[in-house]
Amino acid sequence: MRSKFSRIALITIIGLAACAYMGRPLEFPEADGATLPDGQVGILDYAQVGRIAGVHVDGLYASNRLAYAGDYYGYSRLKPGDHTIVCKKQFSSGRNLYEKITLQVEAGHRYRLEMDSCYWCKNFRAVAWIVDEDTGEVVAGHYPDWRFWML
Repeated sequence: MRSKFSRIALITIIGLAACAYMGRPLEFPEADGATLPDGQVGILDYAQVGRIAGVHVDGLYASNRLAYAGDYYGYSRLKPGDHTIVCKKQFSSGRNLYEKITLQVEAGHRYRLEMDSCYWCKNFRAVAWIVDEDTGEVVAGHYPDWRFWML
């Protein structure tokens, strides 16, 4: 009797541990700077946004794509210059909201994509912005100011 209980407990623990594994962000291999060293590219991190929204980098669907074993693409190495980032957030109501940003990438910088939505705004809205992790400044898009969007 005890061994049967032990097996059930072990299977339950293994099952819960497997479900808890959310994977790790991997480099998106199709980005234009994928093969270049860190000093020659800017790195765009969209791992957090990519879990809740689709992210396109220069027209390529770069997030929410499983690489293998639960791992997913969460950042891209981009050559210096202009890059177009599109975020698509889908809600349970079936509504999709898109936000398009142009990012001027500088070599050696790390960037983080952020996204937020306002359910209570007069027109249901979503915004996206990119923060330069070296300076902490918003370098593309705009930080949400929901106070004025509810009008």
